[in-house]
Amino acid sequence: MKRATISTTRDEPETIASFEAWMQEWRPHLARISENYGCGCCVDIYDVEGPDEAIGAIPEQLRASSEWTLTGRGFGGAPRTGHRPWWRFW
Repeated sequence: MKRATISTTRDEPETIASFEAWMQEWRPHLARISENYGCGCCVDIYDVEGPDEAIGAIPEQLRASSEWTLTGRGFGGAPRTGHRPWWRFW
């Protein structure tokens, strides 16, 4: 299984449409999908894990990197220290 981080920008309808189309096709094949850990007002960020084919099909404009993709730690934006990010308190 491969890992990926997906980032969409709320003010770019084409990225939202690309994400929704990708998710509709590949969601049944994914082993893990995090909750949205972007701010939710302008950026949505998700960590996913799935087969090579699913991860390879993520549109280029949605690809991002995170601790999850770089080190395998921090799924769903979870910090290594166990503390919640500042935006999670709102």
